[in-house]
Amino acid sequence: MPFNEYVRIVVRYWWAIVASVLVGGLAGFGYGMYFTSVDYVSSARLFVTAEGGTSVGESYQNNLFAEGRVNSYAQIATSEQVATRASEALEGAISPADLRSKTTALPVEDTVILTISVSGPSPQRAQSYAAAVAQQTVEVVQELETSRRGGTSAASAVLYDEPGLPSTAGRPWMLWTAIGAGAGLVVGVVIALLLGWRRRGTVVDEVTAVDSTHHPVLAALSPRTIPIETFGTDDSADRDADALRGLHNLIRFLGGQRDEQARAPRVIGFTGVGSDAGAGEIAARFAATVAATGNTVLLVDGDLSGGGITAGTELSADHGLSTVLSSSTGSVDPYVEQGGLTILPAGPVPPESGALVSSPVLVTVLDELRERFDYIVIACPRMGSTSDSIVYSAVADAMVVVVRTGSATRKALSDSVTAIELVGSVIGTVLVSGKAGPVKAQDVADSAEPAAESVDAETGSESVTERIRSTIDHASRNGSGSAAAAGVPSDGRGR
Repeated sequence: MPFNEYVRIVVRYWWAIVASVLVGGLAGFGYGMYFTSVDYVSSARLFVTAEGGTSVGESYQNNLFAEGRVNSYAQIATSEQVATRASEALEGAISPADLRSKTTALPVEDTVILTISVSGPSPQRAQSYAAAVAQQTVEVVQELETSRRGGTSAASAVLYDEPGLPSTAGRPWMLWTAIGAGAGLVVGVVIALLLGWRRRGTVVDEVTAVDSTHHPVLAALSPRTIPIETFGTDDSADRDADALRGLHNLIRFLGGQRDEQARAPRVIGFTGVGSDAGAGEIAARFAATVAATGNTVLLVDGDLSGGGITAGTELSADHGLSTVLSSSTGSVDPYVEQGGLTILPAGPVPPESGALVSSPVLVTVLDELRERFDYIVIACPRMGSTSDSIVYSAVADAMVVVVRTGSATRKALSDSVTAIELVGSVIGTVLVSGKAGPVKAQDVADSAEPAAESVDAETGSESVTERIRSTIDHASRNGSGSAAAAGVPSDGRGR
């Protein structure tokens, strides 16, 4: 990816980075406060001087010599020998290794002063540790600088600032907080990049859907759940009704353009990509909306596995599509009238649904139903669960693929469309975004308001759906009158 793409990913998922920094900082603060020991620090200072020098020049040379010696004495102060002697002087109160780890020696820049700092669990112990280390450093320096022939030492270190009693302890939580925040920043950037990588492979808007399928996005809907038993009543009002009516017009227009005889699709299948696409609910809402415009519509629950839109509802009965296809209905009418909508439930679960759907009876049944209804809407199983959706694709006039944004991958969508087009025709996709939930009273009150018709589109880009709908006359909401005059194909029956 180019660098600017990484920048866009970081900006898009800034919340992940901020959250990681906060979590890391809090974790470091907690560790520093409650899981690390608090030490007191006491410091002593040594003055390094060179012996001899009667003239100004010799004194200057001796001073340079002393400055050079300070760095060497810093190494001596933190050496094992000094730590061992200091531990013995403290009568074993602390081991040489522990004392050495708690000791630091730093020269004061451009001076002959050496600062020795030692930490301890209490002010008194820190002071005693520092005093022992400073004293042993002076003695070791004296021994090293004294000539073996017994002459005077070339340089010496003098303890001029005794270690004091510290009044405050160190603050390790500050260091650990900084470490935690830094680690959180790194983790946050990694999380943002992973989310960005996943987004590149996921259907998130109309642009990615079109790129994956090369078919238009017909509508962008919310994942609302309307009980199928309420269709045809006031409780079935759908705030996405305008978008669903627009979907109806687009199916008629685009489907007619693809048909050599300019006939609008009448048998329309809805299938989903992914387990949470909710294609069945979209099919039911579409059927109810088209039926409300005065058309006779049959909604078929095509999922014979028992997981369709009528499963577990009051409409579920001993008869349905499975009994119609198996010719075991008898004198019972399997069709259920629900307001202005006719519903054909799935019926009892057959032993092999694939074999039943693949039988020639399905084509015969659909041909007969074409004479009774203006539209037949089939709520197909999701792609990949069974092969039934492929069979429905072969017998339907057009298929609509439903996708949940941020859930289905682009590859899965592309593969599903390719599989359908081997036997049938995909007219376009429907994007479902947001959190699923039942319709509330407020939704009914707002059902007359126009629905949003784009989802997460790129800034400044024209909606694919809007570009298609610009060719259609929106004066007609129910697919009759001026809409037909504007070029929307008709099958001669006002549909």
